[in-house]
Amino acid sequence: MDGQAGAAVLATQGWLATQGWLATTAPGFAERLLALANWRQFAAGAAITHAGDSSGDLYGIAEGAVALSSALGPADAPVTHVARAGHWFGYVPLVTGDTRVMSAVACSPTLVAHVAQPVIERHLAAHPGDWRAIAQMGIADVRLAVNVATDLMIRDSRRRCAATLLRLAGCRFENAATAPTAFISQQDLAGIANLSRSTTNAILAEFAGQGMIERGYHEITIRDASALRGIADEP
Repeated sequence: MDGQAGAAVLATQGWLATQGWLATTAPGFAERLLALANWRQFAAGAAITHAGDSSGDLYGIAEGAVALSSALGPADAPVTHVARAGHWFGYVPLVTGDTRVMSAVACSPTLVAHVAQPVIERHLAAHPGDWRAIAQMGIADVRLAVNVATDLMIRDSRRRCAATLLRLAGCRFENAATAPTAFISQQDLAGIANLSRSTTNAILAEFAGQGMIERGYHEITIRDASALRGIADEP
């Protein structure tokens, strides 16, 4: 690895250490974990993990987006969530010994930090206090699952679409520093929000016409998160 590439990796590690789950862990844990990681690039559409896998490898999204699909439902169930940079997944087999219940597929060119199960197991045996951080990852996923379920119980189609779009763009409850983007097609958004494609297209056309979003190819950029949040959470 040349000096320029090495500097880029260090910069990516530094950024990832401040995002999502890792930002909530005790001082020093993020650096210890990322020191164990190797970096893997996945093309759009490439499978990262499969439901039913026994491996407890951990994956942290550094760049790109990943579609997560649950095996706890019918075979034709749509994507459950699209995870953004900063999200980690893969801990269930590590903690329980069970197989994976989610499949993960890259939505775009995606760079992940990958920590193999034997590597993290050796680390945790030497640093048992770091199991607390793994538990925090599980809590973060529980909160996400509750958010998904709660938003899907919104009966009004327009409100449910707004709530889902905000979640996928990473700004469901607070504004982002820059215009956030949901890396998803309108068809997949319809499936995730439990809406028909025609209804979703009509709602997105309304949002775009009011300047709240900007539609692109397999991505939707949020231009006014506060306005969308007002729709999602209106009484």
